[in-house]
Amino acid sequence: FQNDPAARARYENTQRQFESRIRAIMNNPQNRTQAIVTIPVVVHVGVTAPRQALVTNAIIQSQIDTLNFYYGAQPIGDSLRVYTPFRTTYGRSEIRFCMAQRTPAYAPSTGIVRTVTSSVFSTSNHPSTELGSWDPTKYLNVWVVELSGGVLGYAYLPGSFTPSDPRNGFVNDFRAFGAGPGTGSGGYHYNEYNLGKTAVHEIGHYFNLLHPWGSGGSNPTCTGTDNCADTPPTAGPTFGCPSSPVTNTCAPADPGVQFQNHMDYADDACMYLFTVNQCSRMTTSLTLADRIGLTTSN
Repeated sequence: FQNDPAARARYENTQRQFESRIRAIMNNPQNRTQAIVTIPVVVHVGVTAPRQALVTNAIIQSQIDTLNFYYGAQPIGDSLRVYTPFRTTYGRSEIRFCMAQRTPAYAPSTGIVRTVTSSVFSTSNHPSTELGSWDPTKYLNVWVVELSGGVLGYAYLPGSFTPSDPRNGFVNDFRAFGAGPGTGSGGYHYNEYNLGKTAVHEIGHYFNLLHPWGSGGSNPTCTGTDNCADTPPTAGPTFGCPSSPVTNTCAPADPGVQFQNHMDYADDACMYLFTVNQCSRMTTSLTLADRIGLTTSN
């Protein structure tokens, strides 16, 4: 935004449109989309040959299964893992995911594209520059790569780019993608991030969710917000896998902060829920110019 004032203007305009639409839905819930929307996913795996052998098709499918489970297909009983005071906020979206069945040229496809590379990517070196991108108005592009600096993954909010920009999508370090044993159990995944929750979190950003503490790295004044009335204010991220309740200066009393929320930073094993408001915001993001094409993709 500092380097591109037009990008800031586009982003702010997109967010104004979004807030107007979400207010209309909150004022009249019948305006909410009730139909299931299935998002076609293309996974670009860009790692070395030995690591290609680790990121199997089964690992990729496990990630799709995890996304579908936590975005809306999970059984009712799953909410029982949520700290009791927050169970009434447990939400289910209409968003589902599947592997793309054909390429942009309409050739049959598994939705998996593999490129052998030793490149290490970062937030300033987007993998689409080397690995390519399928039409982001019709596919959710996912790049599974090695990321520098211990970054697990990253995605951008709607409006950050033009709809056809190849960076629209989600980047995931291969060690935090899909489900598998951690290094402590003989696997290659990060021990705390081996259940596919990084993609659940970052794709939440792709569908216009913020962290519970707002858009900054922390919220010491308790004025930051994610614009969701059913996520308690919090001073900043929660790490690890603590026992409830967890309190801080913004939520000093039981039930405390909703650290089990997918948009916080807890370990994968302790992330369980999106809220009703968060699910409404994600579904509403599909009406925006840079996401709406996904709803009619063939």
